[in-house]
Amino acid sequence: MSTYALVRFMDWLADEEEQGKRLSDRTIANAVIPLRAALATAKREGLIRHNPTHGLAMPNREQLSEEEVKVFSREQLAAVLAIAPERHKPLFELLAASGLRISEVIALQRLHLQLDQSEPEVCIRRAIVRDRIVPPKSKYGRREVRLPEPLVAKLRVHLATQPDQDSTALAFPSEAGGALDPNNLRRRVLKPLAEEANAPWAGFHTFRHTFASLHLSRGTNLLQLSRALGHHSPAFTLTRYTHLLPGEEAPALDLSPQNSSMSAPAEPRDRGEIEGLAPYSRDLSSEGVDL
Repeated sequence: MSTYALVRFMDWLADEEEQGKRLSDRTIANAVIPLRAALATAKREGLIRHNPTHGLAMPNREQLSEEEVKVFSREQLAAVLAIAPERHKPLFELLAASGLRISEVIALQRLHLQLDQSEPEVCIRRAIVRDRIVPPKSKYGRREVRLPEPLVAKLRVHLATQPDQDSTALAFPSEAGGALDPNNLRRRVLKPLAEEANAPWAGFHTFRHTFASLHLSRGTNLLQLSRALGHHSPAFTLTRYTHLLPGEEAPALDLSPQNSSMSAPAEPRDRGEIEGLAPYSRDLSSEGVDL
């Protein structure tokens, strides 16, 4: 293997379009470790004269800043959901309304969509990563997220039309009945949708970022939002999305006795305003986002 081929390989790993997301520098470096070791052994044994990985540098690319975690505007989200193909519309609406990762959605079984209970929710118990079914990375990834009623009705129709009605069947299978390939789905479906909605930079994680942004703009408790996202701590959620918080300065605090807001603690939010996009279904519908 030549140095040129290695550089092309690393450039391919660093290409967000090819990978469907931005891989970290550490992930790219780790992918080359076995190759470095194999070529080092080949050189020691005299099979090659030069190890082409010696001195190989990481691809030169701009570093992401917090501001580059982009979200859909309400208009862009409405457009994506409106023009999504009927076959995939329930999947995209679930991504928008739950903040789930695409790896979690494609792994959902019918039994994970609890639609007939008093508080409908989706249960996250596994993911499909590189064609392998894996459990959540941590105990925090195992969670339940509330679903808004308009989406629940659509999911019921979607499940009723699936050929495999077994409770363990995939909720969003491919045409062949297996798990969806997120890379194919991104290239063939999401990318054209995003371009049509004037958001060509968008990926599957944009739905998750938008979910967090909408909750923050609504004033959702940070601990509860962190749990809905499956983060290990509210501090991580805050660090990840602090730039999405509305405004840069705290408002003036009125301590006068006549200020009723100081007389009693605020009522706790309904659970529906914590998990899922239920609190936004009415607001988004008024702007054309039909969930």
